[in-house]
Amino acid sequence: MKKICLLFSILLFKSTVFAQCKQNEVDEMPTIYSKGNSNPTVEQDKWMTTIFTTIVEPALKSTKGLRGSWEHRGGFEITPEGLTKSLLGSYMFTLGCKNNKLYEKHEQGLVLNFTLNSFQSIYKSDIAQECSHEETRWKKFDDSKTVYIEDVFKGRQVYYLQPASETKDYPNIAFYRKTGDGEYFVLTKPGVPLFIPLTRREALEINKKNITSMMEEHKKAAAMPGLQPETKADYEKRMAKEFADYRSSLPDPEKFINDLIKQLEDMKPGMKKQQQFWIDMYTKQVELITNYLKNTPATELDKPCITGNTAFLSASFGGNSDEVSSIKSNFQNVEDGKYGILVTLNPVYFNKTISKTAPKFMSVELRIQGNSAVALKAYNDFKTNLDLRKLQSLLLK
Repeated sequence: MKKICLLFSILLFKSTVFAQCKQNEVDEMPTIYSKGNSNPTVEQDKWMTTIFTTIVEPALKSTKGLRGSWEHRGGFEITPEGLTKSLLGSYMFTLGCKNNKLYEKHEQGLVLNFTLNSFQSIYKSDIAQECSHEETRWKKFDDSKTVYIEDVFKGRQVYYLQPASETKDYPNIAFYRKTGDGEYFVLTKPGVPLFIPLTRREALEINKKNITSMMEEHKKAAAMPGLQPETKADYEKRMAKEFADYRSSLPDPEKFINDLIKQLEDMKPGMKKQQQFWIDMYTKQVELITNYLKNTPATELDKPCITGNTAFLSASFGGNSDEVSSIKSNFQNVEDGKYGILVTLNPVYFNKTISKTAPKFMSVELRIQGNSAVALKAYNDFKTNLDLRKLQSLLLK
């Protein structure tokens, strides 16, 4: 019955607005929202519907002058922790009035994202990023590809957690961040921390491991047969098909083949030198990290790894006259408040006996687009009426 009354009210209001559309009346009209297409599983649908009807919808009803849709995206996307990610996302546009017709003002309105078991949203994430790095893999000396390697510590994914903002309004929030256009929250179960900071020692050990892996790949490339000196007989064997084609199609194939062999042989020293450059650079970095870990006091090494460099775990050090400073300059102090911290997720936090789809933690993104007074008021009204404590109570222990 309530749904019928709500639908009738919206239709009645729409007909009134269309009959005589005025911007000031549009700004005061109740927000109109609908459910978009989605592809959740049955369990994901249960959780997302509960979150929308009990948490999001009551807050959305307090807003005015918006129109948009919400949807819950599901499927079987698995997080590095082996959980199923689900996302309830919404974009609510501010409404305009032109020629007695309503229209949505693009790039103006509210972005609302509620993500289960992950920090990633639809549009962007100002909470945490999964750390990874690129490495080159060679099949042959002239055939390589770039691969992306996840950075892990003790089998756990490493994240770069954005710098948190101080807050007195949300004392029980595991993470809070305020930016120029929005606010971000991480809700967790009380009692056990979700984040485990990576120490400087641990971060440097990961960097050393990554750099060693890159160095080994360059050593492998430098040692490949294609970069070693070869005789014409070697080429005849290795390039038999190409040489046969040359001999059947060129007027002076032997001269062409001999010239080609000379060119290829002349290129090899330069290509080996290039590989050796990387080997030497990485060797130096491994030695640099080894010495730093050996000679730096434990009081320094055991500090949390706070850094402004999201790629710290594969960053190159060196090039500084003071080699110690080339590493130390990457570390920041927690007091600065401008830099993120490397973390892993606490395995003790997760209850492995309950469903992988059930919410273990939640990320919330509330973001405003545009500078209209209507959007700002709607943003503040939504936030005021958003019951984060009730949302937190949905997390399963």
